[in-house]
Amino acid sequence: MDYLVCRLSECRRHHLRFLRPSKNWTPTYDYDSTNSYPSTFPEVTQKVVLYTPADHPVTQMLTQAVPGLLYTQQLTLQSNGLTLAKPGYDFAYLEDNVEVYRGMVAAANIPGWDRTGRSDPEEQTEDTRYAIETLLFKTRTPAHYVIGMASDGTIEDIANWKRWYPEQQSQLMAIAWLPSNADRINLYTYMKSRFYRALPVRITNETQFDQTVWWAMAAQNLGNIPVGRQLIDRLIAYKSAAALYNVGLNGHACRVLADAIGK
Repeated sequence: MDYLVCRLSECRRHHLRFLRPSKNWTPTYDYDSTNSYPSTFPEVTQKVVLYTPADHPVTQMLTQAVPGLLYTQQLTLQSNGLTLAKPGYDFAYLEDNVEVYRGMVAAANIPGWDRTGRSDPEEQTEDTRYAIETLLFKTRTPAHYVIGMASDGTIEDIANWKRWYPEQQSQLMAIAWLPSNADRINLYTYMKSRFYRALPVRITNETQFDQTVWWAMAAQNLGNIPVGRQLIDRLIAYKSAAALYNVGLNGHACRVLADAIGK
């Protein structure tokens, strides 16, 4: 965790993208998403401090890092409530802003970090959610979220629903990580009628694992327990999960399993 905090602090100062071509992480001297990446950190912090004493060194280290990460997250915050992907990149992605929303929800529930001179995270949470649900949501049939929007209002919409990323995945992320409501239930119903039967019963590769994880999270958030359990069984049966190139998928899978245990 100490390494992670230090690396995130370095990213905060320089807003750098890092690559790992061999054993060592090296900076590319290019920006990466300065809104969504820092937003995942408060989620980790919130879960750790929930089960760790307030005077523990890990708790103190993590809570001290929160203000700096939120500063980075808000570098591109617009007056409409959305954040652009990074400084100098005029585009607000749906997925990035859903992650910003979740990060602010977590930050609002982390005790002990210095909020002096900082905006209320609960207010930003609602501003971001409202912006997603109004500016990035299109009511024409089928009602859905756009991929993103530039600051002048130009949008990138779904072309034909055939691409997993970013078209289908972005919709499932919004369904899975925003509070359940009628629009997201209807979107899930539409997508399930079109795409769910294409999911393999037996997962054989990372792409299928990825798709199953996101469908499971969406089902769980909407309370579709039978589908969620069915997909969890498929995830557990995949024996190559430990060798995934995208290790973040394992984290998402753990989220799915933890949520199932909690319910």
